[in-house]
Parts: sequence; structure tokens; C-alpha cells
Amino acid sequence: MAKSKTFVAIPPGYTIKEQLGDRGIKQKEFALRMEMSEKHISKLINGEVLLTTDMAIRLEMVLGISAQFWLNLENIYREKLTKIKIENSMDKDIEVLKLFPYDHMVNLNLIPDSEKESERVINLRKFFEVSRLGLLLENNKLNVLCKGVINHKENNYLLMTWSQEVKLEARKCITGSININKLNKKINNIVRLLDSNSLNNLNQIKEILAKCGIALIVLPKIGDLSINGITFIDGSKIVIGISQNENLKVSLLHELGHIVLGHIYQEYNSKMEEDAETFVNKYIY
Repeated sequence: MAKSKTFVAIPPGYTIKEQLGDRGIKQKEFALRMEMSEKHISKLINGEVLLTTDMAIRLEMVLGISAQFWLNLENIYREKLTKIKIENSMDKDIEVLKLFPYDHMVNLNLIPDSEKESERVINLRKFFEVSRLGLLLENNKLNVLCKGVINHKENNYLLMTWSQEVKLEARKCITGSININKLNKKINNIVRLLDSNSLNNLNQIKEILAKCGIALIVLPKIGDLSINGITFIDGSKIVIGISQNENLKVSLLHELGHIVLGHIYQEYNSKMEEDAETFVNKYIY
């Protein structure tokens, strides 16, 4: 039996057990009559296996109760199990919802506003592309390399939010195949373009990177997230996310350093940040 605040799901096996009790039939004898193993009958009674059409017909023969009756009980049981799972999942996700900067995300037009917690949960699930928000806590190792130290636990949720927005924006970008050798040859050109803050130069940099299989996304930071940039692989492209509020030249070179040095293909460690800074210093000083 399973339950939530609203629903209780009772498997057909409970009714089978009652019938056996009323008739004084032991499970071992019942298994013989059904031509099934005692183990399978035990699972059937406990709702651990599906009550199939074949099984329903056997029940009709052995217990004299129509196959349709048993199939209806099974359908009701499975339907309630689903409703219980959805309701319990929603209750847990409402708690997870409180960890994310929902109102701030609404102000940035990332998600629609809603007063209902259940609707907010659904909006966040769609934004993060997960069936339930709990997955974000269970699988919270983001494939990103971040400049800056995340000092507060809540920043992990800000980071998830910001990186997801970067990922969604990057999907709109058309890029060539990933080509690190081509990127290496273009670094000096990119540095020259970075010396000017012109929007036209930024667009040129995006075009150069796109030809190397890299999508460059420049977005505002979320909240007080202490991060300048992120770099990760999404599908067939490399994605770089840069904050609008930071030094574009330093931030972008730092993320390019992660790519050129092959960090995106390795398990993250703190020395990678030092190596990326050394890469930046080659072009800044």
C-alpha cells in the first residue's frame, strides 16, 4: 500500500488475500492452482508485479471472479500510484523551490510569475528541463569551470540558474565543429579585438569562436553570485558564459584558457584556476 496526503493505493493483492482467507486456501495451494511460483504469488499480493490479462483470467478460473474485475482493480491501483508519486514529488519540490531566486528570475524574464507554489515548481522544472526539482540536488555537479570561489551554499543554486540560462541561450547559436587547434591560432586576433569594448568587436569575437565550435554568451549575473564566467560542453559545442558586469577581456581569456589547456575534458581541480590565470597573464601583462 502506498499513500500521499490525498490518495491511498491498495493493490489488487489485498482483495486476493481476503478471498484466500475467506476460502481457507493457503498461498502454497493457491500458487499450485494458479500454476505460478509462490514467490510470484507473494509479489502479486504485495502489489510488486503487474496483474496481467493472463493472470486475471487465471484468477477468474480459480476464484470465480471475473477477469475484468481484477483488471479494473489493477488499473485503479496503478492510477493512484501515479497520483501519489506526483503529489509527493510536488510536496518535496515545493521545499526545493525555496532555494532558488524565483522572483529575481521573474524580473529577468527567465520564467513566468505565479502566486501558486505548484505552478512555480512546474515553471522551474521546465526551465531546468527536469521532471522534478529534487534531481538538481541529487545531481548537483555542474560540468562547469568557474572563476571565483563560491563561498555560500545558496550560490550553488544561483550558479545552477545562471549556467542553465547560459545553456539555453547557447542553443540558439549555430557553431562549427569543436576545433581547439583553430582556436589556438585565433587567440591573438581575439586579444586584439578585446582591447576595444565595441559591440561590433564582440560580435566578431563571437563569430570567430563559433567557427571553432564555441558559443559565447554574455549575460547579467543573478543576484550576488560571485562568478565571472563558466565553461562547459553541451552536446556538440563548447559553451562560454560571461557576466556583463565583469572585465570582459580578463574573464573571456580565463575561460579560453580552460579550453586551450584541455580542462573541459578533465575532472575539475583548483590548480586549473591557477593555470588559467597564468594563461591570462601571457596576454594581459
